[in-house]
Amino acid sequence: MRDMKNTSQGCTVAGCGSPHAARGYCRTHYSRWLRHGDPLVVKPVGRRTDSNLAMVRDLFREWGSTTISRHHAAIRVLGTIGDGAPSEGVLAATRANGSFNVAALERFTTQRVIEYCNNIGRDALADKLILRWVRTRLTEDQRAMLVARLFFEVGTDEEDEEDEAKEA
Repeated sequence: MRDMKNTSQGCTVAGCGSPHAARGYCRTHYSRWLRHGDPLVVKPVGRRTDSNLAMVRDLFREWGSTTISRHHAAIRVLGTIGDGAPSEGVLAATRANGSFNVAALERFTTQRVIEYCNNIGRDALADKLILRWVRTRLTEDQRAMLVARLFFEVGTDEEDEEDEAKEA
């Protein structure tokens, strides 16, 4: 037999004086029980904070939020590509006086993403970070060229010239 909702009782969790909602719990504890299987689990609400982003914010406090976001996005994409790309990107974007050029880091990242996609093929776009970079950071011409290479196997003019030279 199904239990009827008893509104006269409170929550069965010790120390909680909220009114009963379901299965002996108040709304809060019932939601926790549904979500985690335990009404006592308390997890922070909202997006998880990225420790790397927090580190960048601490290191570059004078930067604006947009610059920090651009830097963080580029480093994350380079980390996905691997092979020491993040450290190479940082070196490529560091000026002679020691200051950091985020635009240079973005250019380096774009170049590496194109190389990565050319080497890996269509599977490279399965990674959400790589796909987002291609959609948002590549110019229209770069995207068109990349799509042509990946999906229609169209080579560049240099590759065509090399192929013709080999055939001759």
